[in-house]
Amino acid sequence: MMKKQWIWRGGIYAVGIFTLALGATLGTKTRLGISPITSAPFAISSAFGMSLSTGVFVFYSVLIALEFLIRGKHRRWRDLLQLPFSFVFSALMGVFEKALPMCGEPIWQRLLVLMVAIVLTGVGIAMVVNMQLVPNPPDGMVQAVSWATKKDMGLCKNAMDLFCVSVAFLIDLLFGTLWTSVGVGTVIFSLLCGRVVSVFNRCCREKMLSLAGLQE
Repeated sequence: MMKKQWIWRGGIYAVGIFTLALGATLGTKTRLGISPITSAPFAISSAFGMSLSTGVFVFYSVLIALEFLIRGKHRRWRDLLQLPFSFVFSALMGVFEKALPMCGEPIWQRLLVLMVAIVLTGVGIAMVVNMQLVPNPPDGMVQAVSWATKKDMGLCKNAMDLFCVSVAFLIDLLFGTLWTSVGVGTVIFSLLCGRVVSVFNRCCREKMLSLAGLQE
């Protein structure tokens, strides 16, 4: 691959990580419930008095360990690159967590911010996935489960979302913070984020792949 194409690939990937971290963190500022994937680490951080960035890193590290268990002797050591990904991603979330204020009380403001968060999250997911480098740990977990069960990736993604939401709900229930991590915003995220990915890919995927030297 030409050097210029590698620069484009790395640049798009880096912007995708930045955008995804910004969208995921912004969603937590609405107090309407957050994305399914972020709900579990958010619940962990709330329950144990740690920062969101630390909760994300802990949860992602557990997912990476589970990936290795699922793949067994077919484990891929390059998947360990998800650890530095998790460190950078959680560090970005930590910066945004401190820099971004909580939304105001009017519900329309919170819903507007939620929509922005969904768009940013969907765009970030698409950019990271399309560059075919190191996946974020939730996507890596989905790939591992799909490989092990021979089930469709979409179905496994739905199962992963359900798993994260269930973990968040149980933690909130046990620690008396019910509906802190899971709420109407979580449902809206589930319904719309995939649509954002689809629309963004329809408009930009072919161009991005071309710039990165990854034409299908």
